[in-house]
This record gives sequence, structure tokens and C-alpha cells, in this order.
Amino acid sequence: MAKSYNVSHFVAYLLILCGLASCSKIFESREHCPAVVFTDFSEIGPEIENLMMWLEDSEGNSYSAAVPKSEFGQLRDFYVAKGDIRCFVWGNVKSATICSIESKMTPKATLFKRDEVLCDSLYFFTKKRYVTTDTVVIKVHPNKQFANIFLTVLEAGLYEEIKVTLNTPSRGFYYDGNIASGSSQTIAAVQGDRSRLRLLRQQDLQGISLDFLYQYRGEKSSLNFDLSKYLIESKYDMNAIDMKDIYLTIDLVNMRVSLSIDGWNVVIDIGIEI
Repeated sequence: MAKSYNVSHFVAYLLILCGLASCSKIFESREHCPAVVFTDFSEIGPEIENLMMWLEDSEGNSYSAAVPKSEFGQLRDFYVAKGDIRCFVWGNVKSATICSIESKMTPKATLFKRDEVLCDSLYFFTKKRYVTTDTVVIKVHPNKQFANIFLTVLEAGLYEEIKVTLNTPSRGFYYDGNIASGSSQTIAAVQGDRSRLRLLRQQDLQGISLDFLYQYRGEKSSLNFDLSKYLIESKYDMNAIDMKDIYLTIDLVNMRVSLSIDGWNVVIDIGIEI
């Protein structure tokens, strides 16, 4: 089981470890003695509120820990077999994520977004090391696996109701960070002029769209916006280490959409379906 240590006590702990022989003879090879892997969360930013982490070692053993924000200043240690180790850390796994990996990691273990709800603001870190020494320190720096879609609806107060649905071809991830197939929707009611959706990292730029359903003076109308088309035009990098946010302004009166992504801007005239 993993233990935690204050970073300031880490050096003293290492000195103690150096004085303890885990093999019986002083000149015996330490090749087959276990290693201690320390995970350091001290440089994680305030946007991450919790962590779920897993380690796999060369003998197929797996270890896990849940780390609340209050313990980011502490080290966690894991005693593992020397050789190849793999570390996986997910940040901000909350109620909008269905997680199948609390106990045992398998190649099919997943973190799926709950359908219709706003996805969690997920962050991910992975590290592979070949361990030959008795101690190893892994500094954890998770990266942003989602893009905020900041949505502004002009004159939103004119409408009795506005709903927006984000459609994507992927609904989440495998525990090792690979993207899992399976479509997903996020449905949100627009409250006031500004709203926010989140787009999880996808395999590519295809199949991403927004559907608007709105009511004006008792009459309902719908509008589909092919977001994929403009992500492709903007050369949006779905493989960026940290995904870029998307800013979208929609004018339902004049049927016009303004889109801004990392300095790239476009204004689009759109059609309407009744």
C-alpha cells in the first residue's frame, strides 16, 4: 500500500532507505530487490482538485491511490519490481465520469463521460521508466484533455427557451490515455447570454457538431452547426499537449456564427430549419 510523505522530509527518508539493506548480504546483487517509486504532485496547478493514479511494474503488479488536493504537497511511495514501470494519473475525475478502474487495470478499463451531462475537466499524465536503481522520483504534470467551448448567444433574452447539444464520436478514454470510441452527447440549457460546454479530446476532427433548439413566441426552430468543418479549416490541433479553448458567438436573428480559436477567426452565415 502506498504511503505519503511531506516533501520536506523526503531527503531524510532517502538517507534512511540508503542505510537499510533489503538484501541479506552487503555485497549481494540488488538487481532483484524492489525499488521505491515516489510520485511528486507538488507542482500541480490550482485547476486540478483531485487525482487518481495507477502504477504497473515489470511483473504485472498494479498499484493505485486516490490523492485529494490537500495532499498534493506530499509524496506517495510504491514498492515495485525493477524493470519497466508505467505511471498513469487522471485529474478531476468526478461525478460526470464513469470510471471502471478503481481496483484492477486491464487494457479495456475506461473512463467514460456520462451521457448528456457536462463532462469533467479531465487532466492526464503518463510516464514510462526503466528502473534499475533503488529509488525513483516521478514528477507529475497532468495536461488538459478537454477544450472549453465558450458560447455567447446574442439577444438570448428574446427567446423562451434555448437548448444546445454537443455531439461527438468519442465518449472518453482508456486508463492509459488512449481514446475510446462510442458517441456521446452533452445537452445544456442556455441561461443568459453566456454558456460553456466542454469538448473532450477526440480521435480526429470528424463528427463534431452542435444542435440548437430554440423557441421564439411559441414557435420552435432548430439549427445544426458543423463544428468539425471549421475545426479542420482552423487546423485545430486535437493532439496538442493542452487542448485550446473555442469561442463561439451565435446570432439567431441574423443567422450568423462567429468562431475564434487561438487567434483564428471566422464569421459564418448559416441556414435554418423549422
